[in-house]
Amino acid sequence: MKFIITAARVDSAEEELFYKMKKAGVTHLQFGFESGNQDVLDFYNKKTTLDEIRYVANLSHKMGFFTIARLFLGHHLKTKENFENTINFAKKLPLDSVSFYH
Repeated sequence: MKFIITAARVDSAEEELFYKMKKAGVTHLQFGFESGNQDVLDFYNKKTTLDEIRYVANLSHKMGFFTIARLFLGHHLKTKENFENTINFAKKLPLDSVSFYH
């Protein structure tokens, strides 16, 4: 049996957990990274950092999961710079799929 996790959390990701998930049949992980801007993450009290997001994306990729990110382009702090930062941030991550929301 294969599983897809659609609400994986950045703050609970660790290699041992991912290994167990892989062994249990998880094939895809979707994360709500939300933004490529630390000020936006802080404004919405996401309690995560861009470095933690990078770590999780790399770990998920390393473990062989099909890695999906969900990012928002429309939010309270929307500026052209924030849009560009988020898109460029996503491009630098080892992702298999990205969904942008407004």
